[in-house]
Amino acid sequence: MTSGEPTGPAKAKLIGFGLIGVGAIAGVVGIATLVSGGSTSNTARPLPPEPGNNPPITSLAQNPPAESAVVPPAGTAPVAPPVVPPPATQDTPPPAPPQGNQNHDVPVGSGDVTGKILVRVYNNSTIGGLAHRAAEDFRISGYDVPEVGNYSAGRIPTTTIYFRPGTVEEQQANEMAAHFGARAEPRFDGIQDATPGLIAIITNDYKGAVAAK
Repeated sequence: MTSGEPTGPAKAKLIGFGLIGVGAIAGVVGIATLVSGGSTSNTARPLPPEPGNNPPITSLAQNPPAESAVVPPAGTAPVAPPVVPPPATQDTPPPAPPQGNQNHDVPVGSGDVTGKILVRVYNNSTIGGLAHRAAEDFRISGYDVPEVGNYSAGRIPTTTIYFRPGTVEEQQANEMAAHFGARAEPRFDGIQDATPGLIAIITNDYKGAVAAK
């Protein structure tokens, strides 16, 4: 009986050729897989982490920047802190100087409204301590008596107030002589170069201040 299908050895050859073809195709596919697998492994992206299993990774770029000193703009000079002056001391201020002549005991016509008239007193009497008594009378009346002593270079006839001619002392001497019952005269040669100021030479007739008439 005849049939269109191969039989016997012919059929076995066909099957062998088919297996060889399948093997060749499998080899080609394997080689292609190896080649494509090497290139895709380099470009493969990592799988995203499963939610809830791992904590999120925080990038270093998200960390807060470290604090740094504030640098002033270029060309701006640093401003110095204000200097606070020390607190003023609470010292008591000195008293104000007197306005005008506040001392009514200073004799009128002294020519010096800020100070007393200077009078140096010398004893030419035979009474001990008379010059000191006269000096106290003068001070009570407002005169400044810086010196008290004795005058023994000669005999003065009466209590006299001496002044330098041509100065304010002349008026001062006249007023003082009238107040104490003495006389006023210019300085003589023995006391001409003495320290400026009135010179009162006291004798036995000194009685103190004269009562006002």
